[in-house]
Amino acid sequence: MPTLEYNPERKELLKEISETLKEIGQAGHIVKYYWKIGRLAEQLIIQTLGEENCVFPIDIEALVKEFGIEVEDEFMDKFQNTNVRALNRKIGQLVIRKDSYTGEKSVIIHIDNKVPPSSRRYAIANEFVHYLLHYDEDRYYENYFIMPICPVKMEEIAADIFSVFLLIPMRQFVVEFAQYVEYRVNTQKVPISTEEWMRYLSERAVLSDYYVAYGYQYLRGIGYWVYQAYNAAEEQMKEIAMDEEEKKEIIEWMDGYYTKERSRWIFQA
Repeated sequence: MPTLEYNPERKELLKEISETLKEIGQAGHIVKYYWKIGRLAEQLIIQTLGEENCVFPIDIEALVKEFGIEVEDEFMDKFQNTNVRALNRKIGQLVIRKDSYTGEKSVIIHIDNKVPPSSRRYAIANEFVHYLLHYDEDRYYENYFIMPICPVKMEEIAADIFSVFLLIPMRQFVVEFAQYVEYRVNTQKVPISTEEWMRYLSERAVLSDYYVAYGYQYLRGIGYWVYQAYNAAEEQMKEIAMDEEEKKEIIEWMDGYYTKERSRWIFQA
């Protein structure tokens, strides 16, 4: 095997990779946004439906209706060309429209009536988040497709993140995760695979495996941020750019949810 000294290009590449990974590892601002979005999503649920309803599965339809948004089920495939096999399929559409004569604004989320509950719930959540982004506009249309193709706008990435947190509230995630791991350990049903945990969370949240896996990455980032708030020394807090105000906010918000008993089931050094 050739050493790095004899391959200067590879040595330079490895150096850049190492420095970049270290930079990412020290960039606290990445998970700061996840934490803030997760907290805001949870606050929205609690203020709208009450804290007693911020449990799995979140009643996303009741949530959007509290904002005066109608959810209409219909066969959205009716305009498809039956002779052409489409690459993707529209299962949701947000329509914001202001009547030119009355000045009244109507907001409707159309959902395909042929999709399973997990896809339906996510489509409603995603279109609702687009409403939050454009609620002050008089006219807006947005479509949601069943296949998660690559986004062309950052707005779609932000909408996906917030949608996941609406359906998997972060504090409820902490409780479920700890309870699941504790149960598996106590019943000797270990080791636990990622697939098993994802399947369980998918069933509890009534959400497809894809979006559970997608959101799990953000939730793991939040888990790291919470752990640091409770355990990081002053020097470590400086390295990750967490200030005392942020630390206090995290601890106050997680009070009663993040406990020493639960943390030992969630984190592994």
